[in-house]
Amino acid sequence: MNSETLFQFSLGELHPQSGRGITHTLIPQSTNHPMRTLNGGLVSSTEDIRHKYRSILMGKDLNLPPLDEVFIGKNIRIGALVTFSRFVFQLNPGDRVMLSRQPQEQSVRVQTMHGSPVRTHRWEEGCLVYEGVESYANVVIRYRPWLETTVVDFSFETAEETNRTTWKIICDEL
Repeated sequence: MNSETLFQFSLGELHPQSGRGITHTLIPQSTNHPMRTLNGGLVSSTEDIRHKYRSILMGKDLNLPPLDEVFIGKNIRIGALVTFSRFVFQLNPGDRVMLSRQPQEQSVRVQTMHGSPVRTHRWEEGCLVYEGVESYANVVIRYRPWLETTVVDFSFETAEETNRTTWKIICDEL
C-alpha cells in the first residue's frame, strides 16, 4: 500500500500522485428478487441476509493508476475508503462478533458510545474476537472492509494541456 493514500486495490500499487483525491461511493444493491404469484401479487423469493454494494471509484490526478488490465468482467479486490460500523449492545471477554465483510488490516476501531477505545481484539475466521478482561455495554465497531467485486464499467481520459487524468471504475460486489 502506498503510504500517501488509504486506498488499495488488487490492480497493483498506486503512483504517489494517482492516489490523491480518490472518491469511493457505495450504493446498496438488493439481492432480493421479487416474483409474481398466479394472482399477480409480488412475493419475495429470498431473504436479504446482507445487501451487496455497487462501488464507484473516481480519481483525477497527474498520473493514471495501473488500469491497463481493467476490463468488464474482471474481478478486483477493493479496500474500501468508506467506513462500516456495527453496534453491539454488550461486549464480554471472549465474545465473537461477526462482521459482514473482512476488515482491512489496521482499520478496526472499537469504542464505547462515549468514545473510549476498547483494546485487545483480533480478527479470526470471519469474527472479531474480544480478548479483554472487562465487559462493555453499547460498543461501536468501525472498520474499512475488503470488497470482492467485478468490473461492470470503466473509463479514463487525459487533458493534454494539464496532463491530468480523470478515471472512473464501476464494480458490483460478488
